[in-house]
Amino acid sequence: MAPAELTYNFLINPKSGKGSKHDTAKVIGDFFSQHRQPHQIFYTEYPGHAREIANKLTAKNQVIVAVGGDGTIHEIADGLKGSEGCLGLLPAGSGNGLARHLGVSMDLKIALRQLTTSCIVQMDLLTVNEKLSINIAGIGFDGFIAKEFTNKTRRGLSGYVRLIFQNFFSYREFEYDLEL
Repeated sequence: MAPAELTYNFLINPKSGKGSKHDTAKVIGDFFSQHRQPHQIFYTEYPGHAREIANKLTAKNQVIVAVGGDGTIHEIADGLKGSEGCLGLLPAGSGNGLARHLGVSMDLKIALRQLTTSCIVQMDLLTVNEKLSINIAGIGFDGFIAKEFTNKTRRGLSGYVRLIFQNFFSYREFEYDLEL
């Protein structure tokens, strides 16, 4: 499918990563106006909002682009589950694990070029306890830290490191069963 046939819908998570996402929206708007490609920009307002927006944009030829981190990507993928919509990503989170793994540039302008010139590929997903995982699933201490991090205002690596040191000695392990 040629990129010109697609409509790009950017779901910007203003709480992900560091810095203002206003500049990000301007760069996206300028890029797509210059290339005369249809696009829309949405801002998420609360946890689960990206999932709701994505769920409404599931038509074929729609690319729903996560502008945030792995949590934003996860929400959008969950909203697109079983649809013909496509997921794209522009890394703007704290870790950007999936984007780094897929070779997406951390430079916004380069990532926009990659987004509009790349081909669409299918990707395996994992479901754990009926919850979707697109690139990672944590059990135990790493899962606890990831969950705690979502509620913190301090973003970036230093936020993760602080949580690790605050909880390392007080965290209590638990038993779990895995069925594959």
